[in-house]
Amino acid sequence: MSGPDESQERIDRKATRDTVLWGAGLAFGTKAGSILLSLLLARLISPEMFGQYGVVSGVILLLLSFSMQSFSAHLFHQKAPTDEDYYPHLAFGIMLHGLLFVVCNIIALVMHFMPQYQPIAVYVHVGSLAMLINIPRYYYSSYLRIALKWRTLRGLQMWSFVLYAAVASLLAWMGHGVWALLAQNLLVPVPLVIGFLLDKDCPRGWRFSWKGYREAFVFGLLRTTSGALIAAQTAIESIVLSLLAGFGPLGVFIRARGLAQLAASWISDQVMAVLYPTLARMEPRSTEARRAAGLLLKVGLWTTAPLAVTLAMAERAAIHTLYGQQWDAVAPMVRPMLLAATAACLYHVVKLVVLTNEGARRTLIYDIVIIVANLACLIALLVADLQTYVISLGVVLTLVAAGMLAVMVRGGLVALSDLVAAALPGLVLTVVGLAVAAGGWFLAFEAARPIVTLVVTGGATSLLMLALIRFLDAQGLNTLCGLLPGGRLARRVLLLNRAA
Repeated sequence: MSGPDESQERIDRKATRDTVLWGAGLAFGTKAGSILLSLLLARLISPEMFGQYGVVSGVILLLLSFSMQSFSAHLFHQKAPTDEDYYPHLAFGIMLHGLLFVVCNIIALVMHFMPQYQPIAVYVHVGSLAMLINIPRYYYSSYLRIALKWRTLRGLQMWSFVLYAAVASLLAWMGHGVWALLAQNLLVPVPLVIGFLLDKDCPRGWRFSWKGYREAFVFGLLRTTSGALIAAQTAIESIVLSLLAGFGPLGVFIRARGLAQLAASWISDQVMAVLYPTLARMEPRSTEARRAAGLLLKVGLWTTAPLAVTLAMAERAAIHTLYGQQWDAVAPMVRPMLLAATAACLYHVVKLVVLTNEGARRTLIYDIVIIVANLACLIALLVADLQTYVISLGVVLTLVAAGMLAVMVRGGLVALSDLVAAALPGLVLTVVGLAVAAGGWFLAFEAARPIVTLVVTGGATSLLMLALIRFLDAQGLNTLCGLLPGGRLARRVLLLNRAA
């Protein structure tokens, strides 16, 4: 008969498996739809409008980096939060977001007196509503994650996408490009707001005292500072690019970064969002935490490499097929932006591992390093051009990410063997892919049949990546198959030993 510890282990394993399956499954479907929507909007909206929205979103996201989300994350570190633990977070969120709403409108008023930004001031005014509508969204999302109600959360997120996609597509088709993009900030929270109002189990109440909230405030302040610094760097980047190059080139840069992030970060983002509540409860620096860190690295890099290498091999075919010829200027930026986006993917994994093992103070140091590296690259924009800036971003961020991984290995947060197993298949695939893409026959075929090139290249890189992983790290692939639906069939096809 199983003892209490073994029974609890089975329960935790089942909860984690359900978490991964529901989170990854529904998130994948929603993200796939988001990708298709972004491709549609790219064909309907001009680079100039994308650039204008880049500045507007920079302001909104900078203010939302101070949101209640960072403070309510303190609930994840409590083993069994009660209703009394939730009430102060809701009260604090209402006060905080009310202040952010006022600040956003003050910034919009200042923009009215700046000729460069006067045309986009009205968008910032309307975007300020996001400060208010996100109060129930952030609060209810935290509650659903802590309660492990992933079906409800992902279902509401799916409806958020459906609502935003319908309205944004209509506005873009009518020629209101900036409004179409701004719809995401205003409409995505709506289903979660409705869920908050209808869910009788969700704690609601107003009880707040600074003395009782001090620990959560300090925790959130550290996380807020970290997020605010990153958002400030993004806002500064958008402002500098718009002032020096104009809204059009800024829009091109945003599309290049969006394409790179499509390939390099969306899987890791979903994994972090799904597994953070589970990882937060692991014993710091334990064997379990170290193995989880290795698995995160493998998932991030193994899923990134095939699509990233495909885009790097056929960047011009990808741009023409996905965005249209109006975005031809994006093509020269694809490879360096892919390098930067892959480094960012690694950094997000590093940050999650460091946060769960060493706390928010250490992640703040890492954030400052990344921000300084990004801002240092802006010097290239001042003395050279946009292309040089993009190349410097790719090189510098890759070096910084490599340094952070080295520190993690030295600190015992991740095993060197796991790091090598995570990185080696992608490195081999990259070398082979770029060598093939340099051939004249490949360039000629890409120009003649861009869609066929993308499909064949994508299939070939995926199969080669799978073969490399099977050869270099069969045990890691076996573990990953155990978390996926149809894992037994996958093990048979890949000739994996289930007991490995």
